[in-house]
Amino acid sequence: MRRLPDPPDMTPPPKYVMRFLVGLLAFVTAVGDGPSRSEALAKIQAQDLPMAAAMLEQITNREPANDVAWRGLGFAYLKLHKPDQAIPAYLHAHEIDPKLPGPMYNLGLGYALKGDREKAFAWPNHIATRKILC
Repeated sequence: MRRLPDPPDMTPPPKYVMRFLVGLLAFVTAVGDGPSRSEALAKIQAQDLPMAAAMLEQITNREPANDVAWRGLGFAYLKLHKPDQAIPAYLHAHEIDPKLPGPMYNLGLGYALKGDREKAFAWPNHIATRKILC
């Protein structure tokens, strides 16, 4: 008859190993999600616009319904004089919350930077005709 192996030693690991594992788990959980919206907006306030745009790109990929992140991304691209990237960000923000006047106004700014006079004036007029309160 075949004999079963002895059960493994069930003594708990030392406390320092458990503390390390708990700390590692907390670190991986915090870092695993990528940058937070508040970290990205802090980069905008610090005028680190390329880093803010990169962080907000990650956030909008992770949270496509986050209108604040889309507006921040559009703002960062406008300040970097990249209207071709700012306009889609503001259009996405406008789709999420069409009542907000900020994305519509900033779409006008984006088109003005591109030199598209007709669209530049169309978006602020859109705000006026919809009677949206700022």
